[in-house]
Amino acid sequence: MDGVSLGDKTPQAEDPIYLKALYHALPMNYVTVTKLHNKLEGEASQSSVRKLIDKMIKDGYVEAKGSRRLGKRVIHSNQTEKKLMEVKKALDFDAMKARAKEAEPEPMSIDGKA
Repeated sequence: MDGVSLGDKTPQAEDPIYLKALYHALPMNYVTVTKLHNKLEGEASQSSVRKLIDKMIKDGYVEAKGSRRLGKRVIHSNQTEKKLMEVKKALDFDAMKARAKEAEPEPMSIDGKA
């Protein structure tokens, strides 16, 4: 691959949970497992949130070492700002697709009932 060893469950495209985690973590100064877990509102377990933070470290968005109380420091750079904008666009696009899908009328059955 391109120098990064990925786990056997990691898909080729970016995971939607990882995108949501980036969306919540990049604006923060420090990120902890608990803070990110609360922001994701239980969509991921704490152990998977820990893995998401490890992936952010590998991708260069978060520093590897951190304070026990404050958490790991989020790196604020041009790259992270650009990635945050990409994530916002991707999540906004996904939300628009979901809203459009909900707005589609349900097909009527033969007897006129939905």
